[in-house]
Amino acid sequence: MNCVLWQRAALLCIGFSMAGAAGAANTAQARVDDLAAAERAFAAEAQVVGVRGAFVKHLAADAWLLRPQPVRAKAWFDAHPGGPGTLRWGPEYAEIAASGDFGYTYGPWNSETPEGEKAAGHFFSVWKRGADGVWRNALDHGVSHGPVVLDASLTLRAPGAALPERLAIDALDAARTSLHAADDALNGDTAQAALAQCSSAEVRLFEEGKMPQVTSAPPAASVAPSGLRRVGSDLAASGDLAYTVGGRADARADAPGGYVRMWRRDAARGWLLVAALATAPDEPRKR
Repeated sequence: MNCVLWQRAALLCIGFSMAGAAGAANTAQARVDDLAAAERAFAAEAQVVGVRGAFVKHLAADAWLLRPQPVRAKAWFDAHPGGPGTLRWGPEYAEIAASGDFGYTYGPWNSETPEGEKAAGHFFSVWKRGADGVWRNALDHGVSHGPVVLDASLTLRAPGAALPERLAIDALDAARTSLHAADDALNGDTAQAALAQCSSAEVRLFEEGKMPQVTSAPPAASVAPSGLRRVGSDLAASGDLAYTVGGRADARADAPGGYVRMWRRDAARGWLLVAALATAPDEPRKR
């Protein structure tokens, strides 16, 4: 092959590489767009069939709620018939794993009773897409705070194109083990030191009575109040995104105290905290 042919072959390889990278980026963007659309469809359904009906339709079989302790959502809704009133919400942020079937959303919500009593806050939802291609809510939580508009601009975060969509079983098991270790460290006696090691550059912090904030140095009292323990977790098949959920260490079912933490795995630093909602065992929830 002469020099011209070599150059043409090299250019073709570069072109295919760039096209592949662009295709992967486009696929990731389409997937996170799809996740945000699932959240919007969930919210729209609530205006048609009511809040309870929408939740029952869109919940995963093993979904979690905190009422106030972590409970399986399906069982909770089976025991609690829906009431009157409206609940409206919409996503302002969505992030998806490299697997394309695991992600989370959050955004503002507004509610109103038939008597005109209004409330507002931010929801936080974890989503999983099934083998049938349908997104289902795997965890739903939130906080109450002052009035907030629903038409927030939407921020989407897609994964890096270089990440694998699936990990081997042993690699995924190792990722789960290290996730639990990171979560347990926040529930231990040295939570502040552990938090300094595992906080990402942008931790989205949700606290009762406050608007969400983004910080690189969240206080341990807001992320990991004492007296809590993990009761559940799940991670993407790609091993790059996960959640942990916990409740009171004394297992009192009717008392406040619990958390939801969202994690993203970094190649160099391991699991990093990217979002947290926590209620101390002695802090009554307003919602």
